[in-house]
Amino acid sequence: MLHPRSPGVAALVLMLVIMPVVAMDLQFAAMPAIGHALDAPISAVGVTLSAFAGVFGVLQLFYGPVSDRLGRKNLIVGGMVLFGLASIGAFLSTSIEMLTVMRVLQAVGVCAGPVLGRAVIRDVHGSQGAARMLGYVMGGFGIVAITGPFLGGVLVDTFDWRAPFVAMAGIGFAAALLCGLLLPETRPATDGGARPGLGAHLRTFAVLLRTRPVLVFMLTGGLMQGAMFAWMAGSSFILINVFGYSGTTYGLILPVTVLGFTLASFAGGKLAGKVSLHRLIVPGLLLAAVSALVAVGLALAGVNALWAVLVPMIGVAIGHGFTLASSAAGAMARYPQHAGAASALAGFFQYAGVMGSVALIGLFFDGTALPVLMVIGAFAVTAALVFISNLRAFSETEAGAA
Repeated sequence: MLHPRSPGVAALVLMLVIMPVVAMDLQFAAMPAIGHALDAPISAVGVTLSAFAGVFGVLQLFYGPVSDRLGRKNLIVGGMVLFGLASIGAFLSTSIEMLTVMRVLQAVGVCAGPVLGRAVIRDVHGSQGAARMLGYVMGGFGIVAITGPFLGGVLVDTFDWRAPFVAMAGIGFAAALLCGLLLPETRPATDGGARPGLGAHLRTFAVLLRTRPVLVFMLTGGLMQGAMFAWMAGSSFILINVFGYSGTTYGLILPVTVLGFTLASFAGGKLAGKVSLHRLIVPGLLLAAVSALVAVGLALAGVNALWAVLVPMIGVAIGHGFTLASSAAGAMARYPQHAGAASALAGFFQYAGVMGSVALIGLFFDGTALPVLMVIGAFAVTAALVFISNLRAFSETEAGAA
């Protein structure tokens, strides 16, 4: 069993946090082959992803409070085992309907990873320490986001569409084994007496949402996640359809912005503990908002060039890197005994931001870059306004956080 503060625990948390990204990224390259092999239209193949994402988003609200009552470790191990078994089921699928069901079961299991991983970090390191450690974890998350689709493509090209699901199964069972053997239980001990019932933990959602600083941290994280994923979702349309770059070139350009997020996450981890959470977030929000507005302004001025989009989006990504981990840590700071519930709500807000921004792009995209950039700008500017207008609320939260 590892010591709770050992680097090994942080490495296990990184594995847990990146699991949903692995489950998404590895499938991207397989989607055309899945449709051909299972005689399914592209829309039906797309449902396998949207069903995964929908179940993942909602179930975060379940895992958090349950872990506050029952503990983190057993839920994590059970979730990883379920993810591994469902991955085998996906490998064996003979119809698109069966594959969709297996993807839903994958989401049920893998959802335990990031929600409870964040809670473990908060249990062990406190609010400032959580911001530092989550910054490092998010940096590793960015690296996986860069490499995941490429690795999925290699697996599909070398074998077939089933190969990514074999990889997912191996990763899931490995995570279950490592966490079962090495991960300590970190849920804070109760102060004697009976543990509160599950209903009481569920009611803590209302308490968290009524606590202004906690709500603002969650809103900020969700809005900035929406801004970043608006770029991730719309970038292929801009770079390929608008600017005419090939898919291969697009695959080389997009990681430049993700690299900005990754480096900023590592830098934020270094600064956490030396700088209070809200003072770490504000510069990131301002950089993201100003960068997004510059991109919109250049598009309105008719500047139709790659640099006019790419340079501001690097700024947005850097701002997001300074914001994401600290906003999640801030959401868990006030109530350490409910870190699981707070982590779940923070994750749900991030999911809602992603779904909202992607839906707006689908609604307003007109074949130009402007609608995508305007959605990014709207989310980034709103995040900055929400957070900065509530700065006075944060000192009390951080002063009381252990």
